Amino acid sequence: MRLCNEVCGLKLDTETLSELGSKIGADLPFFIHNYPSANVSGFGEIVEPFEEETLQLELFTPEIGCDTTEVYKTFKKHLLDDITLCSFTGWEKLDSRTLLETIADPIILNDLYAAALLAYPELGEVPQAKEGWFFSGSGSTFFRIKA
Repeated sequence: MRLCNEVCGLKLDTETLSELGSKIGADLPFFIHNYPSANVSGFGEIVEPFEEETLQLELFTPEIGCDTTEVYKTFKKHLLDDITLCSFTGWEKLDSRTLLETIADPIILNDLYAAALLAYPELGEVPQAKEGWFFSGSGSTFFRIKA
């Protein structure tokens, strides 16, 4: 969207592009803002820059595709009512490394991981699911900080 804006000479500001992007997908506003790191809330439309060390990550994507819509439907049906927002108070002030090292449980760090495991139980058999890796978004990529 940023490239189209530039190439087509639309001259839309970042906030307008972000608002348009949020109608297409929850991840777009983050990428439109182009911050190295950000806190994102709401349905992805609230993007606030966050200063922190850039982490070098290792990624692994198993040959299991996760349909984002299915993961979110599963989350809404089975897990949404169990979420207590106050449990996450203060997390927005912690840098990524601190979160990953302090709260080592990947299910606590990513609400969608439990939903993805319900929708795609074979994810639990992936070696990375048991070896200190974390689940990214609605899946199916796992990540960890490079040693």
